[in-house]
Amino acid sequence: MDLRYTLVNKDGILENEKLPKGKYDIFYRVYDLLVSNELYNVIVWGNKKENYINFARRALEAEEKGYLLDVPCGPATFTYRLYAQNQNRLVILNDISHNTLRFVRRRILKLNPQAKTLFLRSSALDMPFADSSIDTVLSQGFLHIMDAPLPFLLEVSRVLRPSGLAFFSSLVSDRPIASIYMKFLHAIGQIAQPHRADEVLNFFRKTDLKIISHERIGGMLYIIARKSNI
Repeated sequence: MDLRYTLVNKDGILENEKLPKGKYDIFYRVYDLLVSNELYNVIVWGNKKENYINFARRALEAEEKGYLLDVPCGPATFTYRLYAQNQNRLVILNDISHNTLRFVRRRILKLNPQAKTLFLRSSALDMPFADSSIDTVLSQGFLHIMDAPLPFLLEVSRVLRPSGLAFFSSLVSDRPIASIYMKFLHAIGQIAQPHRADEVLNFFRKTDLKIISHERIGGMLYIIARKSNI
């Protein structure tokens, strides 16, 4: 793996020592319990857990070899079983929260001690990878967290190889009940200003990530983009 700077190994997690603690070092367990609840997903977001899992599976199976980067991976609520069962490509789980990564590492390796996974602590806006060194990127539930998603999209584009695929999911406010709940989450500082699906799609216009498909299911938008090979 080509890296731009040196990392240290802390309990099986590679990281940049200068990073501050992650925002979700305390709350990741609560988040994991909430988003894993089927009723919560159906009632609030008009979505099902299987949709998140199937979307992640599409990213994992987009290539037989090469690196899959999951950023930020969070507690890997919908993906840890996929990654534990994966026999092909190396999966890099990236998050800024050390506690979250420790939790994810335990839950994956408990299922498969030989899982083809690497755990990395770094900022999603300043990843240690060299340019064009990642084959596929998966980012679930992060675009709606950021007030300005463009820097993250540009960083994804930087690390993604030409013609590589990037898979994104984002909460959107098109569904009335989802819009109300998003406004509440924004008011308590948990997410950025809510956006409609068309507004989220517009974020990609200033990048070389070209959208090849998108689908809104309830309050969740699924996007697949391909990096220009120019």
